[in-house]
Amino acid sequence: MDFFEILPVHPQPQPNESLCSYMTRLVEANRLGSSGRLYRLFFPDLRPTGDYIVDLPPRSLGAMSTVLVCPESRLWAATFYYLGQRLLNQVDPNVVGRFLNGSIVPYQRYCPACLAEHGYYQLVWRFHGLPGCP
Repeated sequence: MDFFEILPVHPQPQPNESLCSYMTRLVEANRLGSSGRLYRLFFPDLRPTGDYIVDLPPRSLGAMSTVLVCPESRLWAATFYYLGQRLLNQVDPNVVGRFLNGSIVPYQRYCPACLAEHGYYQLVWRFHGLPGCP
């Protein structure tokens, strides 16, 4: 079985969407049932310790970019990659994760009105100190 059989539908990430949200939309669009298979496909070395882990910059998005015909820059924008690059001059997921420790929540948060309107979770909703919708 090839990638096309698993993922025949390739919606593109939305502006400010988190990678975790994008993965959820891919699962739903392709009727996969759960995200586990998709995570193993794109991130075989990632231990399943929580969905929020995927919003940290993974080691590589090359395979995902190729399969989904999506520029890597759009996928990186769905993670904390550019935040790490700008503030730390570092994109290693362990370094960025330590830096953000205590600042991001390990679960999905959302604004019901925005979620209903746009249909995806925004990356900024991961920040613990965010009092409401941006």
